[in-house]
Amino acid sequence: MLSPSAPATAQVDLGEYTVFDTRFGQMQVIGGDIDQRLWFDGSFLDLPIAERYWIRGAFGMEGEAYDWVIASSNHTGNMCGGYSEWFLIRASAEEVRVAPPLNACVGILDVRVLPGQLEVDMGHRDVSISHETFTWDGVTLTSTLVPEAAAAPAGAGPDVTRWIGRTGWELLDDPSERARLGSVMAPDRVQMLSQVMSLGSVGAERNGWVIMSGCQRHQCNFAQGVLAIRISDGAVAAAILTGELPHIERFGLTSDPVISATIDQVRQ
Repeated sequence: MLSPSAPATAQVDLGEYTVFDTRFGQMQVIGGDIDQRLWFDGSFLDLPIAERYWIRGAFGMEGEAYDWVIASSNHTGNMCGGYSEWFLIRASAEEVRVAPPLNACVGILDVRVLPGQLEVDMGHRDVSISHETFTWDGVTLTSTLVPEAAAAPAGAGPDVTRWIGRTGWELLDDPSERARLGSVMAPDRVQMLSQVMSLGSVGAERNGWVIMSGCQRHQCNFAQGVLAIRISDGAVAAAILTGELPHIERFGLTSDPVISATIDQVRQ
């Protein structure tokens, strides 16, 4: 599939292409089912062989003598959604330059082309960080952590029921909910809770609470979490379960019979 280079836009929707035309040559994915490389205008890029490569898009600024290309290497497993690394590439008529690889376990939120450089906003595993901005000028890759803006704690009623049917990761990514949890948990325990609830945690109403339980990806036998918010007043309860016994850290109103029963179910 051939696609022209395009200007960057907010909330960029990156594709998955095996052939992509830039203003200065054609980039292609070359190889078999599990041994692919990236090729540009007559030669292979200085990148390792991967199970699969995708060209995700190209971006350019009028008047500049190069285009910026984003590519990813991929694998057939389920870690990080099948992605291995992100690559920022500067392609011109004379040469191709590739930035050091970026961790593909976090997604690209936005792409911006500025004079002489490409900026990419990426998610971050630390829930207190809004995003990380990487800047690539064809020579140096730099990064800046952007902290999450401060927020007032979320309240009761609709502030709680909005999480019915939604994931614990979404809730823990919300600054107002992290502020709520801050009344009973230290920041490092909020971070740990988000880690042990990265899989399977969807909010459901039960006896006046919205309750979520989940586990850590690839470690569900050893790391689980419970998070509950009472609809009437916004009070919170949380538990972190780790190890084979397991060891249980309790926060907030975990003595409530509904929450205690939920923790018992998770630990079995």
